[in-house]
Amino acid sequence: YVIVLVVTPMLALVPFLRVSLIQGVGLWPIIVAVALASGPMVLINASTGFRRTDLAKIALARSHGATTFQVFRKIRFPLALPMIIVGYMVGAIFGLLTAIGGEMVSASEQGGLGRQLIYFSSLIRMENFGAVIMIIAALGISIYVVFYSIGKRWASWES
Repeated sequence: YVIVLVVTPMLALVPFLRVSLIQGVGLWPIIVAVALASGPMVLINASTGFRRTDLAKIALARSHGATTFQVFRKIRFPLALPMIIVGYMVGAIFGLLTAIGGEMVSASEQGGLGRQLIYFSSLIRMENFGAVIMIIAALGISIYVVFYSIGKRWASWES
């Protein structure tokens, strides 16, 4: 199921969700598309992080009488945390791009950045179009910086 979600173009789902599933109610089709686009990124990175756990450390903890929860809390989760944070970073950036694209293809009445891109490009107002692109780029960089800071704070031992 995860592979199907990764290879499915979520932008194509926004009009489908607007018309059929959610009856065009507000931002829900875009929110569902963003969740479907970003969720698999988090899941894939988290599962990679949990799979790369050193089995010798788990065996050592078990030999000292650690419970399953203690192994998870003290070994598995801390070792997987850098990959989980990267998953959230990638998922958030994919979510941003999906939200912008979803606004572009859904012809929504709300004036989001995707709608502004369509509006300014149709009027050939490239200064405004470039400004919106710069805002989107600044949002993407901000997302990266936030998750990089979280990674440095919570998983500093990895670097």
